[in-house]
Amino acid sequence: MTHPLHHDPVRLGPRTVSASSARRSRVRQVVLAGFALALALANLPAPLAGQEPDSSAVIPLDEIEVTVLRTPILLGEVPFAVSVLGTSALTRGKAGLSIEEALQGLPGVQVQNRYNSAVGERISIRGFGARSQFGVRGVTVLVDGIPATLPDGQSTLDHLDLGTLGRVEALRGPGSSAYGNGAGGVLRFETRRAADQPFRQDFSTIFGSNGMSRLQATANGASGDREYLLSASRFNYDGFRINPIANDGSLYGGARRLHLNGQLRSPAAEGELVVTANLANLDGENPGSLNDSLMAIGDRRSHTGSIFQQTNKKVTQGQLGFAWTGPAAAGEADISAWGLFRNLDNPIPSAVIDLKRTAAGARGALRGEAGESGQFTWNLGGELALQRDDRQNHGNARGERSDLRLDQLENVRTLAFFGQGDLRLGERARLVGGVRYDRLNFSVDDSFLSNGDDSGDRLMDAISPSVGLHVAAGSSVGLFATVGTSFESPTTTELANDPSGRGGFNPELNPQRSLSLEAGARGVSGNRFAYEFSVFTTSISDALVPIEVPDIDRTFYANAGSASHQGFEAAFTLAAGGGASLRATYSYTDAVFDDYVARGNDYGGNQIPGLAPHRAEAIASLDQPGWFAELRLTRVSAIPVNDVNTAETDPYQLLDVRFELDPVPVGALDVAPVAGVTNIFDTLYTASVVVNAFGRRYNEPGPGRSFYVGLRAGLP
Repeated sequence: MTHPLHHDPVRLGPRTVSASSARRSRVRQVVLAGFALALALANLPAPLAGQEPDSSAVIPLDEIEVTVLRTPILLGEVPFAVSVLGTSALTRGKAGLSIEEALQGLPGVQVQNRYNSAVGERISIRGFGARSQFGVRGVTVLVDGIPATLPDGQSTLDHLDLGTLGRVEALRGPGSSAYGNGAGGVLRFETRRAADQPFRQDFSTIFGSNGMSRLQATANGASGDREYLLSASRFNYDGFRINPIANDGSLYGGARRLHLNGQLRSPAAEGELVVTANLANLDGENPGSLNDSLMAIGDRRSHTGSIFQQTNKKVTQGQLGFAWTGPAAAGEADISAWGLFRNLDNPIPSAVIDLKRTAAGARGALRGEAGESGQFTWNLGGELALQRDDRQNHGNARGERSDLRLDQLENVRTLAFFGQGDLRLGERARLVGGVRYDRLNFSVDDSFLSNGDDSGDRLMDAISPSVGLHVAAGSSVGLFATVGTSFESPTTTELANDPSGRGGFNPELNPQRSLSLEAGARGVSGNRFAYEFSVFTTSISDALVPIEVPDIDRTFYANAGSASHQGFEAAFTLAAGGGASLRATYSYTDAVFDDYVARGNDYGGNQIPGLAPHRAEAIASLDQPGWFAELRLTRVSAIPVNDVNTAETDPYQLLDVRFELDPVPVGALDVAPVAGVTNIFDTLYTASVVVNAFGRRYNEPGPGRSFYVGLRAGLP
């Protein structure tokens, strides 16, 4: 039998079979592979207990509660594909340097780490978000219950404090009935809880290759029912991309980042009030992407045009959020409000973007029970959010602003109403369903009138239902199936980037919509082995796709006619005893254009670029008295990089190792050394791709072999 990591490479050049034949072949592969794995899972010994995928410790699934569905449900009863990572998986032996590091070991979640703070990491779930050129698209992100996804559907994670993360929940598949715009998947990040003592001071210092350093100080504690956490961190990175213009071995692509983060939990009005505040300041250089010929010879230089035009990003962002949960007349109320500002100075090769953004929102929901013994629970509520972008685009004269080319005020107003029901069908089945209505109003006030007045507005709305069924097939085996819809509007930036060069919003760019179906199983066996398996298919209409216009080094967006994603995901955890454990995930995503004709070319039947069809991770851990070690192997298949499918990246595999010693007393401190090596075999690989890049500049390379060492210290 062929190993799932060994697969035929994607052919370059014209296809030799018809699109319909290739499509039928892919469908058969998915169905047969899913059927074979389902048979294997069905023949496991009768399970006795569960295991949290976060840890090598055996923990019953009925003790793990997830909240990513907006309603607390035990993981073993969730009728959706959901994964959880806890504090140990997020922090132990890790440096806390990137979101990629925090999301390792999640099936169906792909992170392309650009090692470029000016554009951020690309996160995709089941193919949604894989073609984003900046920020996070197609995936809804929440941090401590406060949306990191703005009203127009774009998420920026510059404010996420990786050093204080305590938990991540990932919903793979449509979450629009709970979250609305862009919810092809959901990531929920939570700050770790404060220490159970009046005061504790923690420090961490990490130093590594390429001029990397990360310093963090955290004060936290609890007194009675009140908790607090205050954290400050500073990150510095010189980068690894050579500056070919200077010709002196200097680098381009460095970053400097400062984070301030605080959280307070306190009783209020017979409930709990959580206040979260953060401030982030980032200054990052953009070394650009490389063409195939430079990647082929292992030249990790920066792009000369990016250096000449001094491409970079300077951003300051602050956010404040309040969330209160407590009793109400008919059950329990959940009320939250948030606000943020973001100031951006962003020279790109063709322009200097000056963006001043403010946004705010509020959400209210009421939960209750009905029926005998709370057989039916319900959740009803609404949301309102506002976004205001003051955007100016100037010409780029070697990093300095020249002539004004765009000056407009963009506003987004969203209003949503939602309802969710959770019905227990006897003792073995659970039905969870929801529906949501979203109404988005985009408006633009054009102040650059020399080329005409392009003021106007766009109205987009959608009704998004979903329903999922979970059936307990045994004492610790669950089967689930889900059907749901999602929609994704263009962001204000995508609407403002019109290939015609006019101002206002692109009147031809529409939201994409999708319908998804999934089925799966999760369970445990013999108190040692836990698994989750799911198959899915998604049909997309008006798919949002990036294009690049010749001689304009800038990304624009258009709608494809239709597309489809299908595949399967598997996750396994084995607690082997003696402190040894193994976590493994495998994701297969077959994403194709069904109907897409653009610029005189028919791309129907082609692979959607920017997404690795095959991705696998294996993480082996050994937890011994006094120390911890982890070995991680990642395998990524070739990634198609353009719509015509004439080019692709090379497949690659990476091996990383991490160590951490248990804290030992050193004077008044408890000190734990940390060390790690990434890309042990110094593999040359494309860490991220630029889809449809002009001049075949598809490749953003990853660094070679890198090291880090550090200390975590605490005042007990």
